[in-house]
Amino acid sequence: MTNPYADLEIRILNQTGAGYPLELTLNDEQEFSGGQLDPGFLPWVPTANPAADGQRLFDWLLGHAKMKAAWAEVRGQFAQRRLRLRIDADAPELHAIPWELLREVAEDAAPYDLAATTATPFSRYLAGRWQPGSPILQRPIRVLVAIANPQNLSDFGLQAIDVAAEWTALQNALVGLDVELIQLPQPCTLATIEDALKKGVHVLHFIGHGVYRAQQQDAALYLADDANRVQPVVDADIAAMLARQLADANMHNDDKLRLVFLASCQTAARSPADAFRGLAPRLVQAGVPAVLAMQDLVPVDTARAFATTFYRQLLQHGQVDLATNEARSHLLTTKLAGASIPVLFMRLRDGALLGKRGRI
Repeated sequence: MTNPYADLEIRILNQTGAGYPLELTLNDEQEFSGGQLDPGFLPWVPTANPAADGQRLFDWLLGHAKMKAAWAEVRGQFAQRRLRLRIDADAPELHAIPWELLREVAEDAAPYDLAATTATPFSRYLAGRWQPGSPILQRPIRVLVAIANPQNLSDFGLQAIDVAAEWTALQNALVGLDVELIQLPQPCTLATIEDALKKGVHVLHFIGHGVYRAQQQDAALYLADDANRVQPVVDADIAAMLARQLADANMHNDDKLRLVFLASCQTAARSPADAFRGLAPRLVQAGVPAVLAMQDLVPVDTARAFATTFYRQLLQHGQVDLATNEARSHLLTTKLAGASIPVLFMRLRDGALLGKRGRI
């Protein structure tokens, strides 16, 4: 299958002197450089107007004369562009910015949100030496649903999760699709998740509570212990477990994990001290090809609506970044709060998570 998208990597480098150098690379061939981001723009302070915030963010990212000209040239050549935002590890403070708000307001076209249109599938790209693996050809797609609902969540100031309601919502979202849903029994411990992954799972869908701990500079999920009481599990431990599973030579490659969906508050928060701290990027570093996570507190209705559209679109065409944009578009159309909260981190250059036999 011919790829209809041009590949555009937007790379922000570590601050040097007057600003953050910016480079655009088109199809691994044509490079545009010479732009820079003004550090005086920071810290990012949102307003009550997401559309205006998105335009302000776009103007900061691509408002430099050289970058503005480069963007216009690329847009003129290719209406469809796969956008991969790559932030250098030495500039972790830029990961706290909600880039998913990016909104272009052009003189010759209607305004549009780059992370919510099919013309520009958007992701935060994490480069590395690891190999992302080939798209999944196997069907049905096996989705492990892990709902962490320890009995003493209230001791931590957290609300109990309606396990039955969440399970039913996912079942309804995926009805009619070639998907096998597997519910992890309670208690939801790291060990039970590991045991389930060993049986061959393509997607881990986690529903629960998470926290970014500023003092410790790490992220944690509130899982359970064997007595079903809260057991905070830090990002390093979760990533290490997943890395072991992905490196298991006894498992067929087509049975290994491809996507982690973190339907948990603040699970996409990034540490300002290290670009690979924070749960979502830690999991990508561990070898997971794509991780969807939330970068702020997310309303329950928003999370459910996003998941429903995301999975349906992903199963239709297999492209994880495109499905993310389509799900975000649905949130904007239905005027649900928090359309910019879901964040896709990935190491797939073409976004192809699922494949079909006879197609590449």
